[in-house]
Amino acid sequence: MRSMKYKGVAFDFDGVILDSEIAVIDCWKIVAEEKGIPDIEEYCRSVIGLDIVNSKKKFDERYKGEFSYEDNRLLRKEVFMQRFFEGKIPLKKNVREILMFLKEKDIKVSLATSTYSETIRKEIEFLDIDKYFDELVCGDMVKNGKPHPEIYLTAAKRLGLEPDEVIGVEDSYNGVKSSKTAGLYTVMVPDLLVPTGDIMEFVDVIYEDVREIKNIFV
Repeated sequence: MRSMKYKGVAFDFDGVILDSEIAVIDCWKIVAEEKGIPDIEEYCRSVIGLDIVNSKKKFDERYKGEFSYEDNRLLRKEVFMQRFFEGKIPLKKNVREILMFLKEKDIKVSLATSTYSETIRKEIEFLDIDKYFDELVCGDMVKNGKPHPEIYLTAAKRLGLEPDEVIGVEDSYNGVKSSKTAGLYTVMVPDLLVPTGDIMEFVDVIYEDVREIKNIFV
């Protein structure tokens, strides 16, 4: 692997940039307890990396219309955003360091996230990391969510690069499938989901810390 081959990096957001996956589950638990929704943590883990459309589909399949996905998602989002703007949901370890490194190396950087753009813009501005991203590709900007490759193909295109010139950084099964099938060199930095045998065919390298991406360029 030659470091000069890679000219861009596309990061997932939740679980890679923001330490939010467990926080989302905790917020869903608050809503679920209030509304009497059973087995919410099992549901949450099954939709890590999915967009709203596919998350709703799995919610409706699991609860068979007994509960409103949209109403409860909005309640969960209110709880989450309150915690976020109170500073209770931090960046993942060493995220700022790797973003600064990539900026210094003139490596183009994009987000490739299922979260919608209005929310993402608010979050990265609040975290003061918006200056590190050349492009944002969000869930409401593509037709097909992860694990479909569209979001990573779009990220590469918007960076002005070929997919094989870009590194995709993910924590979820759906995310690594999206990145690898788009043709990106795919890094998995596990968060809540442990890499399994089935998922390894979609992963080029596993790093325990996002800072290890430096190894590809030095």
